[in-house]
Amino acid sequence: MNCLDNSYEEAQSNYKGFASETPEPASVSAEASGVKTPKQNSLRETLMMFRKNTHKETPPVVARAAACIEAEHIQNTKYMQKEEERKEKQIEKNKSCQWSF
Repeated sequence: MNCLDNSYEEAQSNYKGFASETPEPASVSAEASGVKTPKQNSLRETLMMFRKNTHKETPPVVARAAACIEAEHIQNTKYMQKEEERKEKQIEKNKSCQWSF
């Protein structure tokens, strides 16, 4: 046995000790204790869930989205009204300038 063989065996024993000291994932230890926890999906599963639109939006999210859309519509309507008023004033101004010659 040479020096390299000893270091390899020591590394293996250290690894085994480290692996046995590693705590179990939360889902495993929670199941062992009898506490039910939601399943943690991988990132890929989560992204696929959103891509397939299987994730249902909660009512508060829908309500906030509707409120934002409504506020944007009201703001756009105000801007359109102001633009119409500006155009009418411009037309009146142009008409008055035509008669002044």
